[in-house]
Amino acid sequence: IVPVEVVVSLKTASSSGQPLFFVPAIEGVIAPFKTLAGELNRPAWGFQCVEDSPLESVSALANFYVKKMQKIQSRGPYNIVGYSFGACIGFEMAVQLEKAGHKTNLTLIDGSPDFLKLHSLELGKRATEDTSEVIADGLRKALSYFVRQFNNKITFLQAYEMLKQLSTTDDVLNKVVEIINEPNVKSEDLKVAGLLFYKKLKVAFFYEPEKYNGNILLLRAQDNFVPLYNDYGLSKICNNVEVREIPGNHRSILVGKNASQVANVLRL
Repeated sequence: IVPVEVVVSLKTASSSGQPLFFVPAIEGVIAPFKTLAGELNRPAWGFQCVEDSPLESVSALANFYVKKMQKIQSRGPYNIVGYSFGACIGFEMAVQLEKAGHKTNLTLIDGSPDFLKLHSLELGKRATEDTSEVIADGLRKALSYFVRQFNNKITFLQAYEMLKQLSTTDDVLNKVVEIINEPNVKSEDLKVAGLLFYKKLKVAFFYEPEKYNGNILLLRAQDNFVPLYNDYGLSKICNNVEVREIPGNHRSILVGKNASQVANVLRL
């Protein structure tokens, strides 16, 4: 549940050509990319979020990944693909690389900084009617959502009401383990994963992106009805955005025939 390798080579149909670097969703693992990678005619690597990944800011995590990437490919142009939360990190990686004089080909799969900020706000709204309290008590709200990834028999509000009664972080995390009730996963791993989940949501919410002077290709899920502009707000922060719609929703965009369409775009 908590990966131990930061960069993992993905199995692709060919190992020649310019590599792709995938930045994962908030779960921080490469598993969702495996189907897609299998249809690529070029090498691919996936980043993962390990326990000691720097999560004090989006910038810190992006810089961490850039350094790992440059050990594999020392010079640009770099080909970065960010999915969901990874779109936020991938964008910041491109900004940092641009400042260092490197070119980046940036593809974002159903995500952007505004997209992540909106989802963080929606999470807060589930727990309160008071708009001034939306970002308050972020840890318990994030963990209430985290719980539902393992135990969908409990609602977000039921989980939040339980966690709200507890005063210390240790007590909250112990209750999370109890609610999830997953004997096949170590309690400590669940606690670490829960805290990482919260920290990632928090840094995405407070991220203030700088302008990126390059181009972005946004692969947007057809069935994703988010109250954002068609380009997920990217035109405000980059030179040019091309938007292509891919069948499916935020999850199924990387599954089956939908993944094949994404692979077609990313092939050499």
